[in-house]
Amino acid sequence: LELDNHPPPSGTVVVAGPGAYNRLFYLVEPNRIYVSKAWEVDESRAEQVPTTNFFLVGDGSQVTQNLYVQDTTILAWTTDAAWRLLGQGSGSRVELFLPVAIPQRRGLAARFALTAGDGRIFLLARDGVYQQVGIQQTKLTGAVDPLFEGQTVNGVLPLNLSAIGECRLQFFASPQGGMLVLLYPQTGSTTPNRVLVIKKNRQTHQ
Repeated sequence: LELDNHPPPSGTVVVAGPGAYNRLFYLVEPNRIYVSKAWEVDESRAEQVPTTNFFLVGDGSQVTQNLYVQDTTILAWTTDAAWRLLGQGSGSRVELFLPVAIPQRRGLAARFALTAGDGRIFLLARDGVYQQVGIQQTKLTGAVDPLFEGQTVNGVLPLNLSAIGECRLQFFASPQGGMLVLLYPQTGSTTPNRVLVIKKNRQTHQ
């Protein structure tokens, strides 16, 4: 019997990992992230999460929306900012992860409006859809900015910003370069009832 072994924390809303650190990361609202023990040579212990093995993202005033783990890259998004989670130590000896805000980067407006594909991360911020490579973000929806600014254009009602947390974003791979599909509630609806499809321009490849 090992007294420091525990089941995954209750209230978990997102699980990510294991990545190069061989750990699972459990997001518990509003902004607490629990970290599992590292995988060992002869025994999988990734499901064992000590109750004291957690850290907080930010100052506690924001909700942490989601996580992304790929190799040694660990990213988190609150509603207003993007964060890098830096492992302190090396290999399986990493026991501490330090959240560091990425300057001037958008946060995640909806928990499930985060997806990845084609070597990129895609996310919905309050002012549009962005792609993120490393820590660099590029806006993809500049041509339809009014949709995110409360303006009706050519009879198309804008996104209901008060219900933006209900949006869903998904990347679909294809030989033509893939596409993003955003499900969103238009003005007057509190649940997603419209679709925005974002595709790469075949001529400019943008």
